[in-house]
Amino acid sequence: MRYAALDLECATSDTGNICELGLVLMRDGQEVERFRTLVRPVVEAFGDWQRWNFDYSLKDAMKAPSFPEVWKKVEQLTDGMPFVAHNAGVVECKHLGHAFSFHQMELTHRPEFFCTLELARMQWPDLPKHGIKHLAKHFQWKLDHHNPESDARVCAAIVERV
Repeated sequence: MRYAALDLECATSDTGNICELGLVLMRDGQEVERFRTLVRPVVEAFGDWQRWNFDYSLKDAMKAPSFPEVWKKVEQLTDGMPFVAHNAGVVECKHLGHAFSFHQMELTHRPEFFCTLELARMQWPDLPKHGIKHLAKHFQWKLDHHNPESDARVCAAIVERV
């Protein structure tokens, strides 16, 4: 079984204003590769939350590769794999869709997405919360929340646990 766990961080509350991407590639239950990069945001600003919580500055993000450059690398790494993401339909797919639209990009193939939030809710209905932070705490998985590589790794852990 091969898949890619994905997490995005955004510079502001503007949909599609991606500033960081984390990816963990899984094969037969093992992490085989990881990728984390800053992405140059399309709105040249950081929200208050981002300024207080990210370990890099807006200036750092503005020097990063553009979303089209980053996605080209993602496509090379994933080579048609399905993706998993936490709250995929509401967050990752929405931001990716806006980023593709803004940059007038066409997909070479449409990736298949699965939601680890929905998976967790179905698998563990008795847990009071199913957010990534709460699942990591419950299962004692290491998490550096809002580090997109770490968040993606917890998404993969959810899939593997199920």
